Amino acid sequence: MVRRLLASGGYVSVAMVGDGATDMEARPPADVFVGFGGVAVRPDVRRGADLWATDFGQVLDLLKGD
Repeated sequence: MVRRLLASGGYVSVAMVGDGATDMEARPPADVFVGFGGVAVRPDVRRGADLWATDFGQVLDLLKGD
């Protein structure tokens, strides 16, 4: 799905947000993986994530950028 989004030409970059190891597999082609620990903290996901959040507000702040 991430490849399809990028191929559509409507997106410059794609971030994947997830809480599992299979979610991390979307990077690449996703540009960044945000690990989500709001329900359960999985150590492998936390270590493998480009960014880490424990609530949705943090996810939004991280993705806003500067």
